[in-house]
Amino acid sequence: MRGEFEAAEREYERSIALQPGVQAYAGLAHAALGNRDAARAAFERALALDPNEPTASEGLAALRTAQ
Repeated sequence: MRGEFEAAEREYERSIALQPGVQAYAGLAHAALGNRDAARAAFERALALDPNEPTASEGLAALRTAQ
């Protein structure tokens, strides 16, 4: 049973990593917590998956202007 849960967890994590919107919102959460490096990385992952992801674009721009 444990092996099935571990496999499900890996699949869930993989599917999340492939969704630009999820990555963008993770970036917003990191930014709200003051973790700029993690926010930037999440926004960049989102944009690598979808260069037109608006939340990631806006979040990355906000990080740049707040420097």
